Amino acid sequence: MTNDNQPSVIILGASFLQVPLIEAARRLGVRSIVVDMDPDAVGRDIADEFHCISTLDTDAIMDLARRVKPSGITTTATDAPMKVVAAVAAELGLPAITPEAALACTDKFVMAKAFEAAGVPHPEYRLVNSFADAEAAAASIGFPLILKPTDSSGSRGVVIVEDPSELQDAYEYAQLYSRGGQVIAEEFLVGTEISLEMFHDRERMHVVVVTDKYTSGAPHFVELGHSQPSELPEDILDAARAVAIAASEAVGIHRGPGHAELMLTRRGPVMIEIGARLGGDCVTSHLAPLSTGVDLVGLVIKNAVDMPFEVPTPEGTPCAVRFMEAPEGKLSAVHGIPDAQAMPGVVLVDLVKPLGHVGAGTLSSADRLGHVIAYGATQEEARTRCTEALNHIAMEVA
Repeated sequence: MTNDNQPSVIILGASFLQVPLIEAARRLGVRSIVVDMDPDAVGRDIADEFHCISTLDTDAIMDLARRVKPSGITTTATDAPMKVVAAVAAELGLPAITPEAALACTDKFVMAKAFEAAGVPHPEYRLVNSFADAEAAAASIGFPLILKPTDSSGSRGVVIVEDPSELQDAYEYAQLYSRGGQVIAEEFLVGTEISLEMFHDRERMHVVVVTDKYTSGAPHFVELGHSQPSELPEDILDAARAVAIAASEAVGIHRGPGHAELMLTRRGPVMIEIGARLGGDCVTSHLAPLSTGVDLVGLVIKNAVDMPFEVPTPEGTPCAVRFMEAPEGKLSAVHGIPDAQAMPGVVLVDLVKPLGHVGAGTLSSADRLGHVIAYGATQEEARTRCTEALNHIAMEVA
């Protein structure tokens, strides 16, 4: 039985990334109406209502929204459904970003043009619709350069091109992950990569926490770990915050969350990209509450259903997450997780791929097998605890 006065929210996605959002809805007394194309999605059993619908099916989700008349619609930790969120919200008068902002936050070419128009520091870029375009972009930008799909996320299709001999394969790889077939070529930025978690309270954008990142490096730059709060000097962080806030204004994020990725270069902070959603990789669901005391996931629900809220002043403890890389072959057994979980400071050890999973290595974020989260008196101690826990885990691969 449902309460007619109970607020409700459509949540796009029921993977482990969206589970904290579904749990936050329940914690706040908001009915969760969850959609996912996977009938066995892990969030299905904790949702108040589940519908087997693709998170990218605008028409089906629009029909669902007209039937259930939700108080809001939202998602987290994923970019692609943001256009659906904005379209449904605009049609039904629900609280959300505009369709124009959603496009700018999910199409990397539109995003780059918005940064350019607003004077936000960004890499040199070219739109690539063919291999001939890729050759022209490489001639203009120079090597090395980055190729990536305009409409993908999670490092899917992202590859560095070191010289002309690699261009054909790199273009085909990037295009493979592009829903619309378009690719963007970008200047290869050299520096220190960070990300920022932000929240707009309908008056101004707050930077809640800055995350230090650890990636696999070339050629695919898959994120393998994160630490909070950043250990960088405050003057550098202030400059990064200013660029991220300017970027959020350029793409039109005027309410709710923002996730910005920047490279700290010799010429200062340079935007890589920005999303109108919380960061994934446990950054906002697990690390941010530890490192700041701020329930960012709860704020997403409150924002979606128009509940009043304030963005509190961050205060917490250093913490980190490290991911299990995927070996090539079939995962036949995993040992040592209970021992790793029992180690000092370890908060969570989670295997997200089932036994029998067949991998080809860690080519994107989707390939990672699981993660370890730990806290410490310092970032270094938190990172060390993650590493030591990972060292207790042994995998058998056929």
